[in-house]
Amino acid sequence: MTAGVLGIKIIFALINIVYVIILKKFGIPIQSQDIVQQLAASPPGLFIYLSVIIIIFAPICEEFCFRYFIYDKILNRFLKINKYICAILSAAVFSALHANIAGAPTFFMLGIVLCYIYEKKGFLADTIVHAGYNAFSIISILFYSKLGGF
Repeated sequence: MTAGVLGIKIIFALINIVYVIILKKFGIPIQSQDIVQQLAASPPGLFIYLSVIIIIFAPICEEFCFRYFIYDKILNRFLKINKYICAILSAAVFSALHANIAGAPTFFMLGIVLCYIYEKKGFLADTIVHAGYNAFSIISILFYSKLGGF
């Protein structure tokens, strides 16, 4: 499953690079999420603390809210909306609540993929994939910040 998460991350990164280039061409300012900047600038102890929150607690909370509650319980079962529309709507809310225009396509696509995994394998599987995705993101931030980024 780790190779799949890495593959998803690479595909999303390539799409996001193209999207960021388009945003820059239109003069739209690009800024990373606040948590990314805080993580990159944090001392080791805080870095570990924030990493645990991002890798373990955030995926559990977000998957409960966006896949279990919004996608499955409200849109699909209560409102009886088509599963594809449910996935699009919950992914759009997931993306919007991450409040980062530069990352919007990545968050949206991740939301769609996580809905698919939730549907096929269940809550635990999509939470593990989300945690793996966040772990790869933290590793990327760590390497990028050590190379002089942020």
